[in-house]
Amino acid sequence: MGNRFSDFGARIWKALMRFSRGCVTLVARPFSIEITDERWYVLEQFIKFVLIGCSNAVITLLVYYMVLWMRPAWYLFGNALGYVAGIFNSFFWNSRFVFQRSAQAKGTAFWKMLFCYGLTYFLQAGLLVLFVERCGISDVIAPLLTILIATPVNFVLNKLWAFKER
Repeated sequence: MGNRFSDFGARIWKALMRFSRGCVTLVARPFSIEITDERWYVLEQFIKFVLIGCSNAVITLLVYYMVLWMRPAWYLFGNALGYVAGIFNSFFWNSRFVFQRSAQAKGTAFWKMLFCYGLTYFLQAGLLVLFVERCGISDVIAPLLTILIATPVNFVLNKLWAFKER
């Protein structure tokens, strides 16, 4: 049963990627940008990374909102706790689904990934304080904005360093 499910999932994923590549090609054509296999490989990795990032965002936000509900003034603690939960989710899926061709040893990749997430955590936390304290953005909305900014930065760091292909 498990094998049929994974085969079905693989077929769905391939169909989704063919559709996505067609859409990207249509958008790129007026700009005379060719979507080569190499470019598509990176775009496909980014799509996978974003999907995993969405699951991280859900995990991070669930933890964040639970802490905020229990202790409204502890929004930074909730952000940190949620971020840690998201890191473990991210490593599990990124090492198996996004960057599986990486030549890095799992232990080395984990520590490098942890460093990348640490950098983007501080970026995200700094933006969170800026948005909430200085810009007056709601502490419910601000983490959504920080995720949108930190995700592409995190992808580049992970792709080019933590899970670098040799």
